[in-house]
Amino acid sequence: MFKPPRSLTFDRSAYTNLEDFLRSFNIYLKATGLDAKDDESKIAIFLHHAGKEAQRKFQIFKLTEENRQKYDAVIKAFKDYCKPMKNETYDRYKFFMDCNFGTLEESLLRDKIVHGILDAVLKERLLQQSNLSCKKAEEICRAAEVSHYQVKELDNGNGKQVDVVYTTKTGTKPKGALKDGGLLYDCFKCGRKYVEQAEIPILGLNACTKLQLLKKIDSVGLSFTNKDEFVAKNKEVFEGTDASQTGIGRCLLQNGQPVAFCSRSLTETEIRYPQIDKELLSICFTLNKFHNFVYGRKILVKTDHRPLVAVCNKDFYKVSSRLQRLKLKLIQYNFNIEYLPGRYMFIADLLS
Repeated sequence: MFKPPRSLTFDRSAYTNLEDFLRSFNIYLKATGLDAKDDESKIAIFLHHAGKEAQRKFQIFKLTEENRQKYDAVIKAFKDYCKPMKNETYDRYKFFMDCNFGTLEESLLRDKIVHGILDAVLKERLLQQSNLSCKKAEEICRAAEVSHYQVKELDNGNGKQVDVVYTTKTGTKPKGALKDGGLLYDCFKCGRKYVEQAEIPILGLNACTKLQLLKKIDSVGLSFTNKDEFVAKNKEVFEGTDASQTGIGRCLLQNGQPVAFCSRSLTETEIRYPQIDKELLSICFTLNKFHNFVYGRKILVKTDHRPLVAVCNKDFYKVSSRLQRLKLKLIQYNFNIEYLPGRYMFIADLLS
């Protein structure tokens, strides 16, 4: 008894497995004398030894009834099913990786070096060489690279950079000089002309003081309202609010005089808030911070965000859920909100 081949497996190497199976199966047919059977018998023997998975594949093949009874047509259908998709780029990559090119390897590398050089002078020098080898081309390229850096170093050490000048009625000036002191230069990448601004010296503190650009002062007079006085007087309270991209700042004022300040940074989640949400969040934070000062009093909140005024006057159900939650926290306070341009909100802008 001859041992039949193993069942056919359909994995990533299905086509290779099929070739190995057919090779073993043909040997098995010849050894057992089953190759003389008719096509239907050989198809049945093939499917029996190929296994249940191959039998399921055979059922889904779109073959005519005539081809289903031909052995060669069935084998061709299995090969077409297992044959991988051809990728020309990958096949060429495998060819260049596996093939050693024999004696052509050195000449092909030499051609690659000559074709890939961008320097026209160096490429012309290589083309002028007779019997150019890969090693000789490499030596010439290395020598050219080294000499290029050596010449550049010599020019920087001994040579002097001189601007080309031309004479005018008002005197001489460098070529390409502009009225504001800048220079025109050609960009080697795009070929356009750009203005290179002249260097402006930076003056130190002592130089600015001598030139009377700065004046030193001994003290700054600031008038603050005492907290006790603030609590004792029942006057209207003003609050300046502002929110930046990463922080919020507030200033509590009475009679135009600052009483208290507060500011904080926004969390990673709050940074992604829309600007109008940040503005309302800053108001909520400030009133909660100054609760002992503002609770039970009439407050005037000034903001530089005009849409916030309209949002605060809207009904709850007409705003977003986040704004609804913030407005619920402000119900306990008696405040009005007014718009003030940002150029007049100095302290709040500084704190935010």
